[in-house]
This record gives sequence, structure tokens and C-alpha cells, in this order.
Amino acid sequence: MSSSSFFFFFATFSIGLVLLVVIVSWTIKTLIAREMNLKFEEFRKNLKAETEKTLTDFNRQVQLQKAQGVPERNEKVAHLYAYLMDLVKAGKGFPALRSTEELVPRARKIADYGQDFIEFYQKNGLYLSDAFCLYLDRHLDVLEAACARFAKEAPKAPTEAQERAQIEEIRDHWKRLEDFIPGVVIELKKEYYRIGAGDLKTPRW
Repeated sequence: MSSSSFFFFFATFSIGLVLLVVIVSWTIKTLIAREMNLKFEEFRKNLKAETEKTLTDFNRQVQLQKAQGVPERNEKVAHLYAYLMDLVKAGKGFPALRSTEELVPRARKIADYGQDFIEFYQKNGLYLSDAFCLYLDRHLDVLEAACARFAKEAPKAPTEAQERAQIEEIRDHWKRLEDFIPGVVIELKKEYYRIGAGDLKTPRW
């Protein structure tokens, strides 16, 4: 075999070998990519199925909790409303009273109902919605301040100036309560009829 023939044969063999390697490599990559795509598609379908199952279970649990929790929540709201109405009844005609002798006993009664409201709310806030608790926490200081003032003992033998100052202070707290009560009544009614948590939706893929 001449050198030129040998070189031609070697060059042809080398090119063929390179082409074979390229074709084999491309074939292997194509098979691997197809296998990965199939596995990814299977994973995506399984993930979607698991997500839907999880959301279905979650929504079922939400509905169960709503069915169990709403009556109890409404019972708590009804108690709070009753305490507030007792307070309102105790304060009927309160601003018209002119002496500490008349005002102080009534003020203590109002303080008792107000304190009942506060204690019941603090013990049962777990059953109430975040929206209601947020509202009440922002405004409860008005009731707390009134209860603290109304529960005070009247001074012994006050002077006329002391009595006037005491009456004015008590009336000032009652005016703040008169502004406080309607807003709480509205929030209690909202809480009583509040629907509760909404269902989660299955995401789009």
C-alpha cells in the first residue's frame, strides 16, 4: 500500500470514527433528554394530584371547623353583647344625675358590667376572628379607663369643688363610653354573621 493510499484510508477512517462518535453522543443525549422529560411530566402530574388532594383535605377540614366553631363563636359573641347591653341599661339616665351620692353607686354597677365584658373577651378571644379582636384591642382602653374610674370609692365629705370635679370626670368617661358602645355593637353584629375562612383554590399549572 502506497503512502498516499494509507493516508487516504487513515483520513477516511478518522472522519468516520468522529461521525460515529457524534451520532452516538447525539443519540444518547436525545434518549436522556426524552427520559428526563418523561420523568418531569410524571413528577408534574403527581405533584398536581398531591396538591389537589391536599387542598381538598384542607378545605374539608375548614368546613368541618366552621361547622363546629361557628355556633361556639356566636355563643361567645352573644355573651359579649349581653354584657354590653347590661352596661347600657345600667347607664340609662346616668348623665342626668347631679350628685356623687347618686352617681357613684350607678358608676360601680356600670364598672361591674364593663369588667365582665373585658374579662370574658380576654378569656375567649381565641374563638373570635382576628378582625374583631384587632378592632376591640384598639378601642378597649376607653372601657378599661371608665371601669377603673367608676370603681373608685367616693371621697369622704368632699368639698363642693371636689364634688363638681368628680362629677365632671365621671361624666367625661361616660361620654367616651357613649362613643365607644355603638362601634362595638356594630362589630359584634359583624362577628356574629361573619362567614369565616374562604376555600383555597387549586392553582393553574
